[in-house]
Amino acid sequence: MDIRRAIDAAVVLRAMPEAARAALAEHASMRRYRDGEYLWRVGDPQDGLHVVAEGMVRIGIMGPDGDEIVLHVEPRGGCLGEPSIFSPEGDRRTDAQAVGQATIVSMTAENVRGVLEASPEAMRVFVRRVSEIARGHARRIALNAFHDARGRLARLLLDLADTHGISAERGRRIGLPLSQRTLAGLVGVRRESVNRLIAALERDGALDFDDGMVTILKERLLRLALGIEGGLS
Repeated sequence: MDIRRAIDAAVVLRAMPEAARAALAEHASMRRYRDGEYLWRVGDPQDGLHVVAEGMVRIGIMGPDGDEIVLHVEPRGGCLGEPSIFSPEGDRRTDAQAVGQATIVSMTAENVRGVLEASPEAMRVFVRRVSEIARGHARRIALNAFHDARGRLARLLLDLADTHGISAERGRRIGLPLSQRTLAGLVGVRRESVNRLIAALERDGALDFDDGMVTILKERLLRLALGIEGGLS
């Protein structure tokens, strides 16, 4: 995939005017990352906006005890670094790590700001995206406050099925490879804990977990774990 096609395919950028996308592509660069290689680490300079052209990237923070909190994962077509474009703070607050081999298209913050300031329509698209990120973080805070680990895992899987679900013979398969480490980080528990939660949900017949791929078999059981009455029907 070349740079322009990656930008045109990006979930956020493809909603921008053609001229804005062309201007972003003009000064963009492309790089390939190995599995486990970091795009950036906490404390690195904020260097712009990035598009996942191929593969997947995990965004997280490493705790003092060595456990990782995964804030989100971005698959092909996702963007990284939006909040940093207009931030006065100059350093990264998260780690970004390739999951499998990944190809990333990068645009400098200066170039992105110039394109956005020249196009009100592109700016509206960008502001809407940053608002969505903020709302997502607020929702996660509420989820962590009001649900136990089983409920948080259920909510995560339901959300991923909504955004990345693929019809399968026995249910809906989440079209992203999700290791137990990544799931543990997203839920905010240790890997051993998420292993037990997944095993329990498999025994209940709620899902199937096979080689990093999750298939939701009985959505109502996941809704029941959240206390959603509609899951009982």
